[in-house]
Amino acid sequence: MASRVTAKAFVGKEIRRAREAQRLSRAALAETVLVSDSLVAAWESGRQAVKPEYIEKLIGVLTFEPDIIVRIVNELVNGEVLPEWEGKWLAAEKDASSLWSFETTLVNDLLQCPEYAQSVLSSDDSLKERLERQRRILAEDAGPTLVAVMDESVLRRNVGGAEAMSRQLDFLAECAERDNVLLHIVPIEAEICAKFSTPFLIATLSSGRDVAYTDGAISGEIIERPEEIAKLRRMFDQFRADALRRSESLELIRRTGEQWKM
Repeated sequence: MASRVTAKAFVGKEIRRAREAQRLSRAALAETVLVSDSLVAAWESGRQAVKPEYIEKLIGVLTFEPDIIVRIVNELVNGEVLPEWEGKWLAAEKDASSLWSFETTLVNDLLQCPEYAQSVLSSDDSLKERLERQRRILAEDAGPTLVAVMDESVLRRNVGGAEAMSRQLDFLAECAERDNVLLHIVPIEAEICAKFSTPFLIATLSSGRDVAYTDGAISGEIIERPEEIAKLRRMFDQFRADALRRSESLELIRRTGEQWKM
């Protein structure tokens, strides 16, 4: 299996590999590209990214090996490191006794069918990992309870085409009948929609401590401060209070699913 590596570390290794192949010292390379010896050392160690203005200079000085593309795939793509926030959340998810999810844009990851998830994700490996998370967390008897509140627009937003949406809502209805899934839909005409914010999740860990995750446009954020989690809890309770009952939500999901079949 390829070792885990960051993009900065990979670029640093390639700079060092090319420099040593040409028998250049760090000092000689630094002098040629008009930077300090310590900056070259920072590049090669992966502590600092190479700024665009230096890339062309490096390419002019160093000769990179033809099989660099192979190494990009093996070391950088296959060995890509999870962002710190994602790794933390996945660890919290595994240890959770309860999960509380609020979504306004997409169906919760754990409730996505393969066709829907494939439209959202960028690779087959990501799809495989997501489906494995579903199996591990929701299908097992000892798994956590998932309380999911979603905006009605999630049911109507076209993700992957009509066929994928039809299959997704059928799958969502199946999930909603599980004992460990409590699914509530906030109707699109509810006044609480005016208070909607970014999607978020809260995990109650086996220790009793809560950890939250908020979804951003560029990256997510792990929330651990009790006062901030308490605020998210209050928001979740407000949204759930204005949502349809479980049976009504299931009826709406099935009715909307039929519309996608037309």
